Amino acid sequence: MRFIRKAGSGIKLKGFAQNFLKSKIVWVLGFLILCFLFVVFLQSPFFAIKNVHCKTQYGPCSKLDEEQFASPLGENFFFYNTQALAESLKKTFLNRTVYVEKVFPGHLSVSIEKRKAIVVVKLSERQDLYLVDIDGEVIDRVAQSFLPTLTLKDGKLEVGQRLNEENLQAAKIFHLVFKADNIRQAKVEDKKLVVQTGDAITVYFPINRDPQALVGALQLILLRSRIEGKLPKLIDLRYSKPILKYGEV
Repeated sequence: MRFIRKAGSGIKLKGFAQNFLKSKIVWVLGFLILCFLFVVFLQSPFFAIKNVHCKTQYGPCSKLDEEQFASPLGENFFFYNTQALAESLKKTFLNRTVYVEKVFPGHLSVSIEKRKAIVVVKLSERQDLYLVDIDGEVIDRVAQSFLPTLTLKDGKLEVGQRLNEENLQAAKIFHLVFKADNIRQAKVEDKKLVVQTGDAITVYFPINRDPQALVGALQLILLRSRIEGKLPKLIDLRYSKPILKYGEV
């Protein structure tokens, strides 16, 4: 009887081993089938990126930008890294910000914000004019421009260079003044921004304070002065309380 029980146990173990082996083969085959389907999925033209649509705030993208759109074509839509294309496009200096989105099925939508000049910077002893954007980046050198002109002391400017913080603050203040009062000339001297309004009022701005607050304060002073019919010759905003002078400056 003991021998019979042992033989029965051996048969059961053998059957378990066979079932386990069959189960393992099924799992391996299932895994191989999944791998095959995954490869088919990756290579299927249905899931490939077919085109890239690009636009800027001025209209269609430039040919220089479009040259980079060949790389994602044919790549798998689901696994393509849009950040890689965005970073590549940002290497073009005139591209300020880049957004890339996937649009199912098989399309990429690219939106590029191009750098836009807000002022022209002129060095006092030179004729060259430099277009500067809101970030203080020098984006081009031109012979003439219709933008408001900010005159700086002599120095050196090149395309791709960034203004220092002092001159950048001056450019931002001047840009807001231009939009508010169409003042087209200003200069930086002795740590202050100097502008002259259409009423021949000289205004001194500090260049270490919030541009919005400074221009807002100037607008209130000008409005009150024009209503009262008594215009100052000088408005100095460099102190906690504005100083107005009515005599000769």
